[in-house]
Amino acid sequence: MVKEKKTIRKKVVVVPKGKAELGQFVFQIREAEQRINEIENDSQKEILELKNKINELEKKAKNKAKPYEVKSNELAQGVYIFAEGHRVELTDEGARKTVELAAGDKIRWYFTPPAVEVDDEKEALKELERRELSEFIRVKKEIDKEAILREPEKIKNLKHLSVGQEEIFAIVLSAMGIELQKGKRKFKKIAV
Repeated sequence: MVKEKKTIRKKVVVVPKGKAELGQFVFQIREAEQRINEIENDSQKEILELKNKINELEKKAKNKAKPYEVKSNELAQGVYIFAEGHRVELTDEGARKTVELAAGDKIRWYFTPPAVEVDDEKEALKELERRELSEFIRVKKEIDKEAILREPEKIKNLKHLSVGQEEIFAIVLSAMGIELQKGKRKFKKIAV
């Protein structure tokens, strides 16, 4: 068996032979760099045109989807009104929070995690200090909401602080992997 010889070729770097040729090299470098800039500028123009086209397409799609969003929200409002009016029977008198529908979709009620709500931070801080509840005040004089959530009973009678919790009504479209949550004005879409 004959082994082939591998030849390693080194890239040859051409070096100017004098000052005149040095000037030519620099001129050629400038030409190459100008061409690079032209290519980059042309590319940026094309990218900008594509971004503008994408923006137009997104705007067009939003406009086309708008009537469906309105319809979906109106229907969801109707579902919410019906569900609230029939909540006792739908949840077997509160025994369950989720109602499964024929196509595998669901409606459900659930609570958000407890969150500290502060109406007036300055007044709440003064109140915590007056009542000697400094464990709920951070060194930089802000309310320690995490500490309050650990011991919410200590702030029950305070005027400017409370622990709140919201109940969320949601329509779960399981086949699509989305949930429509009832908001203040409309339903918002959440991936599940």
